Parts: sequence; structure tokens; C-alpha cells
Amino acid sequence: MKRAAALGLASAMMVSLLAGCGGTSGKDSTVAESGKESSQVQASKETSGDSSESGNLESGAGDGKKAYIDYDEDPYEVVIELLNLGMNQDSVPEMEAAINEITLPEINCTVKLQVIHIADHATKTALWAAGGEKIDIYYVGTTVPFSQFVSDGMIIPITDVLEERGQTILEKSGDLMKAFTVDGEIYAIPQNLYCATASGIDYNGDMFDELGMELPQEWNMQTLTDIGYKLKEVNPDYYLMAKNGATDATEMSIFYGMDNFGSGTGVYGTLMNPETDTQIQNMYTTEEFKEYCLYNIEWKENGFMPADQAVSGENAQDLYRNGQTFCQWVGVTPLEAITKQGSMSFHNQQAAFTNPRLTSSGVQEKAWGISMNCERPDKAMDFLNLLYENADLANILNYGIEGKDYVYTEGSDRIISYPEGVDGTNVGWARVFCIFGDSMDTAQMLPATEEFYSDLEAFNDQAVVCPTLGYTFDASNVATQITAVTNVVQEYVPSLVYGEVPEDELDAYLADLNERLDEAGINEIIEENQAQLDAWAASK
Repeated sequence: MKRAAALGLASAMMVSLLAGCGGTSGKDSTVAESGKESSQVQASKETSGDSSESGNLESGAGDGKKAYIDYDEDPYEVVIELLNLGMNQDSVPEMEAAINEITLPEINCTVKLQVIHIADHATKTALWAAGGEKIDIYYVGTTVPFSQFVSDGMIIPITDVLEERGQTILEKSGDLMKAFTVDGEIYAIPQNLYCATASGIDYNGDMFDELGMELPQEWNMQTLTDIGYKLKEVNPDYYLMAKNGATDATEMSIFYGMDNFGSGTGVYGTLMNPETDTQIQNMYTTEEFKEYCLYNIEWKENGFMPADQAVSGENAQDLYRNGQTFCQWVGVTPLEAITKQGSMSFHNQQAAFTNPRLTSSGVQEKAWGISMNCERPDKAMDFLNLLYENADLANILNYGIEGKDYVYTEGSDRIISYPEGVDGTNVGWARVFCIFGDSMDTAQMLPATEEFYSDLEAFNDQAVVCPTLGYTFDASNVATQITAVTNVVQEYVPSLVYGEVPEDELDAYLADLNERLDEAGINEIIEENQAQLDAWAASK
């Protein structure tokens, strides 16, 4: 099952850390608009077509049991990989017990939560796959592109088991499922049914209030630079932001609204304006990349970034959550804003740099895939389908234990808050990355209001549908070139990201970088990607 290949790619996967908003790949994926029938961009139930209705059959009148589940066999333990930022996890044993009270009678399985720090995800995922570790459900996307999970054989095709036992998923996901279709096979399911996303930042609203500045009308690199100078004036201990990885080009992709096809290093090529663009470029040759490098130089010279982060390896999201930096780059959505707030001790705000967009990368950024090492894909699918049927199950995974980790606000059965004496710093469970269930059915944490649900629909309804929506790049034909190009990026890009190349040496440094990239085969990768994209577009 490609375990050796997965092990060999463990280090290579790290370079895509936090490449969450990149696009993906070619083959037969053909996403139309977006998921939910009642909400976002023209979702439909057509994905399920005339497939078997056995997933909804009951075994007997009034017993509530599903016909396709053997309730007499020994319960199967489903192990789920969850991403976190190292927050308190005291509630996990109670959560597992509460989950099992639901899953045992409903689908005859138990659940074990395998929680890891996001910084470890790429490496551990590859090692688990190669070593045969019992992981049934992988977190797909964010740090490792969906297309890489597929090409490396780390997740299995789920088309048949999804049709047999995942009817609720199919009905609620609608056309979103096409983003996970490669060569006619479905490989994953969306965590987020409302996945239109704008590029932008999270920022510390309390810190901004201290500056006495007017809220910017437009957000871009220059806006952040202006804020950086004011931050240093008000409090020299403040930093504008930290970096998310020495070779990660996703930061630039966010700030300039680009699409790197899921590669944090940009080795697959780039769409500079994905709302209209279908011509793939080498981002490292563009004026935008040079401008980005110049800003990094300015930020370093003025102390806008932690000076020792390249050496210390501190995670940028940890630094932001701990109140040490003003902002971090993110995909901006109403759901993400609320999700993040639960783990912050300050007022977390969001600012968009682009329009809301519906892209393959947005759909694929947060997904669930069934592991190559899963012994019972049918039971993994039973759990995933139940997650979209049972809001109580989803709420446990989203928020922990009612009464201990969260309480419902007075007069509401959907809006929640922390119990007295509990906040984002000491709560027993705080999710940051994972999204569980249907957000229209699950509770939402303050400062969300009842208007959150209509706002989420409206945000998705206004999204720009990008012309490459549904395209997934198959990188297998240029794997050798990708390795070589990645090595060059790892050698050259850290100095640019951290602003360590002097301005008077920048042109020569970039020229040398691009010469090495050419030699390594970046143009061959782009040509392969472009050919697949053109063929996909012609087949629509």
C-alpha cells in the first residue's frame, strides 16, 4: 500500500505545512458550486443520484437500528486523527465516553481521539502510514494537500462504502463531493459544508484598539506595514506577525490572493488571480514575489517579526494565540472566526484581502479521509455519516462536555458560552482546525449570535466561483522534478521569507534562485499542470 513511499515522503511533506488555501489537481474532479441544498452556492442532491437507499433503511419497525449494521458483532474502535495547537485536553477521556454512549447503540462502534499538534501533522501522518499505525480516519488538507494523500496512497477510495453507508453525507455535501473525485473514485469528504473562503488575516482586536488607528478600508501588505510601525511606537514588545514555516509560500498566496494548487512551496505553479486566471506561472519570477520579499526585508529591519523564530522554530499560531503577535494569515470565513475565538483570550477579529471565493482548495482544505491502514472502512464510514446526522455527537467533538466545557446561553438552544471560571486558556477541550458535523445544526460559541447562521449562508451565496473549481493536479508524472524543485526552494526561500537577503542583493539572489529552479524542472511541472488543467477545462 505504498508504505515505503509514504515513509520516504515524511520530510518532504513538512514543506507544505499550513498550506491550507492552495488548490489541487487534475484528473476527473469537477466541482460545480458548493454544498448545502438550502444555503450555499446552488448545492444539490444530485451527487447521490439514484444510488442505493440502503444507508437509510431500518432493520425493524420502531427499533431505530440500521439494516446494514451488524449489532451482534464485537464493537469496532474507530481511531480519529484530530489537529490542535497543544491546548489543554483534560476532557478527552470524558469526550470519548460521551461519544461512545451515542455510537455504541447507533452504529456499534467506539471512538478513540488521536490528538496531535498541527506542527507534527505532516511528519506523523506519513510515519503512521508507513508504519501501519492504527489510524482509521485522517485529517486531510491544511498541512498536506488532498492530492498528495491520494497520490501517496495514504487514503483509500471510498465511493462504494459511501454509497452504501454514507447517504446523509452525500445528501448534505451535494456537488462538493466532486472536489474529492479522482479518476471516477471519491477519496474524502468535506468537513466544512460551507467552504467559500476569502484570503486574509486573524488579528488581535484588543491590540488594535490600543493603537488608536482607524479601521483600514482596504487590507494589504502596505496596510500591515503601517500597522507594524504603529505597533512598535505604542509597545516595542509587540510583533506584527510571525512566520509559519521557513519554506512556506502560502503566506504570500494569502496576502496576494493566489492559488498554489495545494503546494505550500509553490512548486506546482501558481494562478496569480484565481477568480479569472487559468494560466499557471512560476510565482518566484513575478513582480509580486519580489515585492513580498522587499516587505519581508522592511519587516525584519524594523523588528516586526520575532528575530529568532527561524532558529527557535516557534509555531506562528502559538505565538498569535498567546498574544505575542498582532495577526496571522488565514482563510477568512464566518465559521473560522467563531471557531478560533473559543481558544483565544482576546477578541479575535478577521480582515479579508480578497472576495469570498469557492475553489477546489477551499473545499479540500479540511476533509476526512479513510486511512490505508483502516481494517474496517465500513465502520469508519458509519461514524462519519453519523457525524452529519447527530448534532449531539458533533457538539461533543466541537466543544467538549456540556456543563464542564460549555453551557447554553439563556434563551438559546444553539448559542453557547464558557461556564463560570472557564475560558479559552483553561477549557478542557478547544478545537482550532477541525470542523465537525453540519454547522447549521450544531451549536456556535459566543460572540456568535442567532444571526450567525444566516450570515454564513449569505457569505457563501456571494462567493465568486473560480473557473478552476473542481480541478485536481495529478503530480505523479513529475514526481522527480517536484523533489528537485522542493530541495531548491528549501535551500533558497527561508532567507527570503525571513527578510535576511539585503535589498541590494535581492535581484541577484532571485536570479540565482530561478536559474536553479529551471534546472530542477519547475517549468516541466508547470507544463504538466497546465496540460492537465487545459484538458480538464476542455472536457467540461
